[in-house]
Amino acid sequence: MRSHLVRWLLTLTVLAIGVLSSWHVMAIPRIKMDSYEVQVDPASGEGQVNVRNAGRVNLTISDLASSCSCASAKVLDKLLEPGKSTQIVVKIVGEADATVAVFSNDPQNGRVFVNFSRRGPGTSSLPTSHE
Repeated sequence: MRSHLVRWLLTLTVLAIGVLSSWHVMAIPRIKMDSYEVQVDPASGEGQVNVRNAGRVNLTISDLASSCSCASAKVLDKLLEPGKSTQIVVKIVGEADATVAVFSNDPQNGRVFVNFSRRGPGTSSLPTSHE
């Protein structure tokens, strides 16, 4: 009788650890971009991309970095609750392309890249890969 009780408690403990472990893994922020290739407005040089937190805890966008001094980037809201969205707005001066790196607390994609182009679809000279 006692061995059955010990076995039952051990099984229950293992199941509880498994459930808690999987809950911890799923409770992370997840950055999702609407696009990784953005055509900016030819007249204004401005372009924007939507960013969404597809995770279960708050997503923090900690920094933006442009590939050249010809582009400035800003994020409208740095802290996104689960399911919430914001925009990253980029302004390019001149006929250049720029890549913006978006840094966040997403443990799987802590840095993603978005290409902004003034040259027209399919003519960007920038790489299209992202992490």
